[in-house]
This record gives sequence, structure tokens and C-alpha cells, in this order.
Amino acid sequence: MIDHEGIAWEGPRSAEEHELVQVVQLADIVLAGSSQEHGHAFAHVYRTSNLNNICVAKHRGRVVHASAMYYHTVATPTGQVRMAGISGVCTHPDYRHHGVGSKAMLYCLERMRAQGAHLGLLWTPVPDWYRKFGWEQAGAEDTYYLDRGNVTLLPYPKRVRIREANPVDQARTLELFNRQPGGGRTPDIDRILLDTRQPLTLLAEQGEQLLGFVRTVRRRVVEYAGEVETVAALVRATFERLDDPRLSTTDRDNHNLPVLDASLRVVSPACGMPLSHYLDELGIPRSRSYLGMARVVDPVGLMEAFGLHGATVTVEGDTITLNYRGESGTLDVRSLAKLLIGPERVSPLWADQLPAWFYVWPWDRV
Repeated sequence: MIDHEGIAWEGPRSAEEHELVQVVQLADIVLAGSSQEHGHAFAHVYRTSNLNNICVAKHRGRVVHASAMYYHTVATPTGQVRMAGISGVCTHPDYRHHGVGSKAMLYCLERMRAQGAHLGLLWTPVPDWYRKFGWEQAGAEDTYYLDRGNVTLLPYPKRVRIREANPVDQARTLELFNRQPGGGRTPDIDRILLDTRQPLTLLAEQGEQLLGFVRTVRRRVVEYAGEVETVAALVRATFERLDDPRLSTTDRDNHNLPVLDASLRVVSPACGMPLSHYLDELGIPRSRSYLGMARVVDPVGLMEAFGLHGATVTVEGDTITLNYRGESGTLDVRSLAKLLIGPERVSPLWADQLPAWFYVWPWDRV
């Protein structure tokens, strides 16, 4: 690509180590309004060991576009899904409308294929732009709302010791987390996330046995693991730890915001977890949202991971024909994401198996 002065654009290509600072600065300026929030929050993505998965485009020696990819494995009840998260897609405002972002997205898709990804996932407030490249809103997540009026419906902790986690608990909490669907985080990534996000983690023990834990950031339970009533009791204990009945909920600060937010939100897979069923039985209010924008990269590999063994796929551009158990159907790549992980039922095909159980916990999204 050549500009009007005959100067060539460089890339898209993998970033080099000396360019990493510019990449993070660009992401912070475009996505976090000049603060250092984005690069800090995703420190596990913007690091030298992940340079091959950070895409840059340059003009006159300056990084003017960056997109980062992060690969990890997510467990489902039927198999392992090789995930590719897309983070920090940003073009400097002075260099937009030249097509560099489009070229970068196509580059990322080819990288995802080469790396053996089954599915891509990203989060954006501008979904229509990504739809041009086969991405679609898919998957689902529930958020439950607790406050002083309903938190007492949760069980009070009994016969267990509840305490805040410390660094020596990391291996045990991670092992418990990875035992459940959606797990698959590595110890080094877990440590980076704990260091950068500084959550409140409460765990329940009986003797030397870890029964469960609940991890909270900004009055939002972002992940949990363990036996359902133990987890529910930990959610209640978390609420009580964050609440202060001595403070008035009507007092305002200098920005006219409440001094105390006496609420707690719990995010949970919409495809069903014991805690979700427990809260639903209690009638705890909830809202449902998309998990993110998904892009099916390897249809056969993804269907195998979801237990649909022996399926065949024919791809012609963005049109995909599936054959499985004597049935066949033709969909575009965007509808395929909804067929496989929902939440909408875009086709009656294989309704006894689809949409499949699939969830990526908040900290494993980028």
C-alpha cells in the first residue's frame, strides 16, 4: 500500500521487541483515553513472549495500527476448544480510512488459522465493522444482581473456614478453577492476572481441603469454583466483606456518585452451571448478554470439540455446508457461530446437541 507521496506502508506483520512500547502507547491512547489502563489490564497479551501474535502496521517509521492476539485452550464438557482472542484493535485517528484496519483483520484471521485456532472471540462497541470479516455476536453470559434486600437468601457459611487468599493459595485455586468447564488457564498467566487486577479472593476450607473460592473485582464476581452451596456462601461473605451498613447509600461524592454501592453482581455461564441454577431457583434477578463477537476459524475442529464427531464441512467463501448424522445445512460463517454456541437458534439442525456448552470466563477474554 502506497500513500499519496509514494511512501509505502509497512505491514501488517508481527511486532518486533523495540516496537512493543509504541504498541501499548497506541492502545492506551485510542482505547483508554491516554491512561495506561489497556496495556496494564492485558499485560499477559502485551509481553515479549507474545510478540509473534501482536500485529502492527507502520507508516514513516511510526506504529499507526496494532492488533493483538492471545491463544489459550478452553475446556467444554465434550472437548478442548483452541481459542484466539483479539484485543486492542486500534488505528491512530490520523491514519484511519486507509484500509489498514481491514488488512490487519485479514492478517489476524490467517494467523489464527495457521496457529490451529478453532474459534476467535473479541469484544467491541462497534459490531457492524467486524461483521464484514465474518464475526458475529454469539454465546451468552448471565449477570445476577444482589443487594441488601436479597443477599440473605444465600446460605450463611457454616462449618467452613472463610478467609482471603494469599499468594501461596494460587496453585490450589487454579487447580480447582481448571477442573470445571471453561477452565484451561496456565499458572504463569494466572499469576500475571492476579498481579495486575488485584482481586478480592475469598476461599472456603475444611481442614486442609479447599472447598471453593470466589474472585471479585469492582463489586463484580468474575470467577468462582467449588461445590455450589459453598460458592453461594462465599458470594454472601464477599457481599458482607464489601458492604458497610454504617455508611448511607444516599450520600454523594464530589462527582455526585453514591459513596457506597451496596450491591454485588455475579457473572456466570448462561449455558448452565450449578450456581446459576441455584440462583435461578431463588429467583435472583438476572440479565443476559452476548459473550462477545465470535468468528469460526476451523468448523470441523470446533464441531469435534463439541462432540459432533464425523461431521464434514464444505467451505465456499463465507458459505459453509455441514453434513452430520445424515442431515445437511448451508449457512454463512456468521450464522454458523450462532448455530454452534447460540444463543439464538438460527437453524433446527441437530437441536439435541446445539447450541453447545461454551463459555470463556471474564479474565480469559481479551
